[in-house]
Amino acid sequence: MGLFTAGCFVFLAVTGCTRKADSTAPSPKLSAEDAKQQRLAWNLKTTVEAYDKVGDGNSAWDEPARRALTEFARVRAQSTESDEP
Repeated sequence: MGLFTAGCFVFLAVTGCTRKADSTAPSPKLSAEDAKQQRLAWNLKTTVEAYDKVGDGNSAWDEPARRALTEFARVRAQSTESDEP
């Protein structure tokens, strides 16, 4: 690596690492319930919606698979109650 190339690499690495956050952008503060709902929405999107979109459909197991994926998403998002059956 030439001296110029190495210098450019170091310059870009340093300037990229010292980038400051935009101080005009508000810092989003979510309530615990809002955070839980966002986690649940994301988990449902990446499980149930993904199954519906790219999963192999079979009427014999589609509904049980969706129920299982929904419950898995709820557990992962910590959206279950301790007294649920």
